[in-house]
Amino acid sequence: MNLRREPITAITASGIKTDKRHFDVDVIVFATGFDAMTGAITAIHPIRGRGGKSLSDVWAGGPQSYLGLTVSGFPNFFMITGPGSPSVLSNMAPSIEQHVDWVVDRLIAMREQGLTTIDAPRRRKQAGPSTWPTARR
Repeated sequence: MNLRREPITAITASGIKTDKRHFDVDVIVFATGFDAMTGAITAIHPIRGRGGKSLSDVWAGGPQSYLGLTVSGFPNFFMITGPGSPSVLSNMAPSIEQHVDWVVDRLIAMREQGLTTIDAPRRRKQAGPSTWPTARR
């Protein structure tokens, strides 16, 4: 069945109805697709960074991020357990807490220093505290 030629019109008590016929089924599995790495982020469209660059365009060859938290060229844009995050290698709940703490610490430091913008360093896949994202007034 091709849903473009024969769209679903209703889910009934006994199955699925299209505009041409009815299918009796015991179980329906909704396989709508899943993109664990970028799906939720790129679904918000468009996310635009410096110079009007679209995040979808920047990630066309695959996602790149700073620690899975920020993307160079997209100031003040934070992701929690985003693509490239080490969180997939650990227990997710503590990783989320660590990411939130990191973001909050950056925002507090920016406020205390009178800064309004923070951006990830360019072309760095791994970085330590001495190369944290740059902040600007």
